[in-house]
Amino acid sequence: MTEKRKGDGYIRPQVLFCNSPSNVSNLMLGKIIAIVGFFGSSFLLACLLSACSTESAPDPGQITIAFNHPVAASGHSAIYVDGSLYPFDDFFDYSEYYAGNDLEHEFDYYLKKGYQSFLNIDLNGDSQYVQVFIVDSKAQPGVYNMMDTELSMNANISFELHDSLDTSSDLKLVSGSLQITKVDIVTKRISGVFVCTVQSRKTKATHSIEGSFTDIFFRNGIAGGEVLSADISGNNWISRFSSQNYCDGFGNNSGQGVKGPDYFAIVSSTEPAADSSYESLTFYLKKPIQEGSFDIEAGNAIYGKYVFDKSRGMHVLEEADSNTSRLSKAVTVTEYDLVRRRISGVFDFTIADNSPRSPLVVTNGKFNDLFWW
Repeated sequence: MTEKRKGDGYIRPQVLFCNSPSNVSNLMLGKIIAIVGFFGSSFLLACLLSACSTESAPDPGQITIAFNHPVAASGHSAIYVDGSLYPFDDFFDYSEYYAGNDLEHEFDYYLKKGYQSFLNIDLNGDSQYVQVFIVDSKAQPGVYNMMDTELSMNANISFELHDSLDTSSDLKLVSGSLQITKVDIVTKRISGVFVCTVQSRKTKATHSIEGSFTDIFFRNGIAGGEVLSADISGNNWISRFSSQNYCDGFGNNSGQGVKGPDYFAIVSSTEPAADSSYESLTFYLKKPIQEGSFDIEAGNAIYGKYVFDKSRGMHVLEEADSNTSRLSKAVTVTEYDLVRRRISGVFDFTIADNSPRSPLVVTNGKFNDLFWW
């Protein structure tokens, strides 16, 4: 399963990267970035295009740009094309902010171009999406000009709404504004509105794209969400999983294609380098999911080690362990959000198998704001 982060033109694997909070910059970067050329290359003075800060405004949450639609409900976005609400089939609303070492690991493309931070707001339904993003700005309330180029303190937009209305066609951004009205690092929420006009280079026809996002998920740095950590030890076995590392993870409400729709899967892995090994940890919870403690049934906690097979050009399973008995109250779900599709919790259990590594002891396990589908 892959997730395409829109606008950057690259595929991000779902079972992914393990990031050390103390030494992120020394890790093998796993993202493949191939920026597509929607945005122009015009060179303008950044000081003339800098954002208008609302720090001195009495109410930074008050909408000050020309946005004339109802704002989206909490946890959602709403997109209007030429004045009409766009009918997305599904919703995945998400934002993330990286700076410093986190930026190097997640989006080194921008760091190499001299930028120091990246705020991405991804509003989409499956393959259709709208993405707005800002480089070289703090994640805080403010009004930002939308420009058809990448400049510090200015916003960009990328979108794919249907065959003739996307940034890979001949459309160009004419003008626009993005206003961030709220950023809450503690509760991991961000809100805002945007308006813009785009034009076809061929026909000169123009379209308006406007939208709002209200209290959608906000990931502040690598450790800010969608991560899992745990200590795993075994008989003469040293694992790369550690409670001091943050490993990307996700949830699957359909059992990850293995256990079926009666189970909810929690999946994570250490960083898979192109030519080396990585480890995975998956466990399945019997539905219905709600806040509280869960047993793990026999065979539903699975640890694996994968090595790179050069002859086949792919990672293959080398070692595997699974629990042979029921694990009582092994997982406690502390948050299960149906609106934002987020799940958090803690876990501790022992995988007793017949392998030379057995038993594998899993302690200090945490999963934080994993997105699930």
